[in-house]
Amino acid sequence: MNGFVKYLSNLLLFWLFVFFVQRTCFLLSAFGSIADLPLLDILQSNVAAFALDMSIIGYIFEIPFLLLIVSLFKDFKFIKPFVFYYFNVVLFISV
Repeated sequence: MNGFVKYLSNLLLFWLFVFFVQRTCFLLSAFGSIADLPLLDILQSNVAAFALDMSIIGYIFEIPFLLLIVSLFKDFKFIKPFVFYYFNVVLFISV
């Protein structure tokens, strides 16, 4: 059970990092449009986006979480590869 929580925590941190990098790339690409804004306002966009990131991560985790819960009780061989490919597809779509 402890490994399960650690796995989910690592996935959560990974997705938070992905969204942070995507947001930073967007802000850098839109620098011409936001150059007149104060730096503090630009940096606060990361704080404001945290709740949205957590919401999206919750939606992304729905299917894998349910499958991983099932795999705690019964070992199905397809669940872990499915979760791996699922997150790869979601990552590809989000980029």
